Order: sequence, then C-alpha cells, then structure tokens
Amino acid sequence: MTTPPGPEPLLELRPGSVRGRRALTPYGAVDEFLGVRYAVAERFKPPCQPPRSSDVVEASNYGPACPQPPLAGKAPWTDEAECLNLNVWRPTSGAEGMPAMIWIHGGGFQFGSNAQPGTSGATLAARHGIAVVSLNYRLGVLGFLALDHLLGPEFQDSANLALLDIIAGIRWVRTHADALGIDTGNITVFGQSAGGAAVSTLLAMRSTEGLFRRAIIQSGTAERAQPLSEARARTAELLALLGLHDARADALLSMPVDELLRAQQELVAQRHLGRVGFQATIQPTIDGVWLEDLPFRCVKRGSHSATDVLVGTNLDEQTQVVPLDWSEERLAELPETLAQLVADDLGSEAQPDDYVKAVEAETGILPTGAQAMSAYLTDRHQRQPSNRLLDARRGSAGRTFSYLFTWRGSAGSTHSLEIPFVFDQLDHARLQSTLGGQPPQSLADEMSALWAAFARGEELQTARGESWRPYWPQRLTMVFDAPSHLESDPRGALRLFFRAQNVPRLA
Repeated sequence: MTTPPGPEPLLELRPGSVRGRRALTPYGAVDEFLGVRYAVAERFKPPCQPPRSSDVVEASNYGPACPQPPLAGKAPWTDEAECLNLNVWRPTSGAEGMPAMIWIHGGGFQFGSNAQPGTSGATLAARHGIAVVSLNYRLGVLGFLALDHLLGPEFQDSANLALLDIIAGIRWVRTHADALGIDTGNITVFGQSAGGAAVSTLLAMRSTEGLFRRAIIQSGTAERAQPLSEARARTAELLALLGLHDARADALLSMPVDELLRAQQELVAQRHLGRVGFQATIQPTIDGVWLEDLPFRCVKRGSHSATDVLVGTNLDEQTQVVPLDWSEERLAELPETLAQLVADDLGSEAQPDDYVKAVEAETGILPTGAQAMSAYLTDRHQRQPSNRLLDARRGSAGRTFSYLFTWRGSAGSTHSLEIPFVFDQLDHARLQSTLGGQPPQSLADEMSALWAAFARGEELQTARGESWRPYWPQRLTMVFDAPSHLESDPRGALRLFFRAQNVPRLA
C-alpha cells in the first residue's frame, strides 16, 4: 500500500485524540489507526480504561504484542504494559453507520498478535465499506491463570483475563462508535483457531449479550474450557516449576515476565509429553462467574440464540502435525498411535479400523496411515467440535451458516490457509510459500465478499448467483474451492461415526 497525499486522519476519542495515516489500496483509500491502546491492566487483574491524555497520540505503526515465548525461534516485539492495543481500518470516504468486524487472532492462546501476516483489514474495509478492528489480548499464564484461591478475591478473574480483554476491546469499539462511524447494532466478532475458540466462548457468556450481533468461528471450538479444579491444578504445576509453594504465590506479581514464560513453556511441554497433536494447556476456565459450562452446552441451552453465527473448518487442519506424505515408519515413531487416540477419546469399544472405513466411505479412497491420522486429528480438534456447535444451534432464532474450506495450498487445505482469502491478502510476501503457485483471486473475492455480506446482515450469494442458505434443516454447507459449491452434510460419514460414539467432549 502507498500513502496518498492529503491530511493525516484524526480520531477524537474520550481518552484523547489519536493521529493515524491514510493508505491507498486497489479499491480506494483507507484511514488506519494502529496500536491504539484500548485498556490498561495490572498483572493478573482485569483491564480498565486507559488514562486521559491532552496530547495527540501517534497511531501510524503497529503496537507491541502481548508477552509470549518465541515460536520457531522468533518472537514479536512485546510489552506487558502497552500490549492491550487495537488497530482500526475504515474507508476514507465511508458513510456513517458502517458495520464493524472485530478480529480475534489465533495462536493457541499462547502466541500471536493483531499484526499477524495476512490480517490487515485495509482491503476488506476499502473494498466492502466496513470498519475492521483487530485486538490484542493477554496470552498464556498472563491471560489464563487461576489465582483467586491463593491471592484472594482481588484476583477472582485471573483465570479468564484474556476473555475480559476481548470484551473490553469490543466495549471500546461501542464507546467510540460515533467517532469511528460504526453502527453499534451491526458488530460482528470473528476469529480463527484460538481466536475462534474465544468467539465461541463469548457466545456462552451472559455478560456479552447485546455486545455484538453476529459471530464467525474459523477452525475454532466451543469445547475448549476447563473446570476450576483443573485450572488450579495447572497453577500448582506452574508454581512447582518456578520452585514456589502456595504461600509464595505472590512472587508471581513481580517476577520478570521471561521467568513466567520459561515456566509456561515447561508446563506446556510436560502436558504434550507422550501425546500426539495439540493439548489444551492454556484455555478459559469454567469459573461459575464469567463462564458457567462448556461453551457449546451454554449455546445449546439458548445462550446468544438471536445472534447470527457462521462456523467452519479447513479440510486438512492437522497436516502441520502429521504431514500427508509421512511414511508408515515415521508414523510408528509417534508416541501415540491412532488406535490409542481412538480408545482414549471414544472408549475401548471403538476401533481405529472403523474410523478408517468411515474415511474410505466418505472419500472413496482407502487412506494411508498418515492420511488417517491427519484426518482423525482434524476431526478431533476442529471438525467434530464445529459440528457439535452447529447441532447446539438447532432451533436458534439467529441464522446459522456452515462452511468447509477445501482449496489446497502447497501442503493441502491446512490450518489458517483460509485467512488470506477472507482478508483478501493473497499477495502478502510472507504467505507465498504456504499459498503456493497461483492462489485463485476469485476465491478471495468470493470469501471476503461473503464475510462482509454476513457482517451487514444481508442474504448471502456467491459470485455465480447461488444462494448460501442456512445450515438447518439440511446441514447445508458452503464448500470453498475453485469453484465453490453448496453441499448437504459434507464428510457426513465421519460426523455419523463420532455421533455413534456419543462423544460429549474431545479435548
């Protein structure tokens, strides 16, 4: 993007004014305000409003991410005190009363930020006439550590601080809606992976009723939450790794953040030892205050029934864990076999051959060991939790839509591959190796337009004029590919396999 001539945009906010920058996209100019602080917080305490300022604050560069361990040897710029910031993109010539889309980034609740590649909202805002906001929220033990039983009622919210950060960000958008040109009755929250799980959890919380009108869950789960007893057990494990006992838990308040992150990494490594795939070490807590049950159960009981919801997954979510070209010898080196996973999840009566037969019935091809393992982990962590959330939405007053993303990049329809299509960011240099070859711009045109139409509350229509109708009663699902098409209950044989096992929850 280039910077066009003209005055720098200014936002008059209640804490003070912020000066952004104007950027030019292929679809027109946008005003972008980057790294705007929406809250401040003491360690392990809820967020509160930032102090007022009489100075004009510069907001032309991304702000720091929340503290996190390095991933693949790299770590973003972080700052514990300054990380609760957000970005705003809006059309320069946009009308008042625009819909808003608030993005919640993924990263396993341990990594990531609102500056991740391929998530700039500039093109989405300019092309579709909406305001796009992306939030940071506290990660890891700084965002999810139960401490009330050790440090007292002042820390009663510490196990769900990341959720409170997100809620504070949404409230910030609503508070400044006039300055932003946003219609508070037309707000959509959307997120991917852990961000999708966060959105699912927002759907379960009484405190979020009325904060947003629509929700989009990309490769998330409404089953990622732990009982309070488990959260407190994780706290005990963390203290032990730091060489602390319960009476010295107050040392966490002043400990250097790098020490906390080191112990967090050790805790996560311990939880993954001898297991295959992602283990939910860091997650929200069913504390009886902010969250009363697993999110999909709250939804089934009617939570956010009037909210429109769009839910979907990618075909090959777990090929990062088990690549499809792995040999049987390499699979044999895994600490857990498919048979053990099936037994752990579904009980001793379930047999891995039954799952393999279900995959064959669905695809018409007998899967290799790697294909079966990858498919099972995808079902375990993303696809079947999404199906159970869709089932929980049956009878809801709001509309419910489903999708399956099947377009293949360099390694298949992998986890996160849909993001640059949603944001219409296929030309981002850091994504080329994943996208591979020439990703179809027509698919990005279609997905970004449909996401924006959903956010506006419009009827959903593909570029070919096909109507994307709600999921119920026929389990209609949009299969995103080149070209896309509507299908009733795709991969239904696998859904029925898990349904027959009567799985209440998979970790």
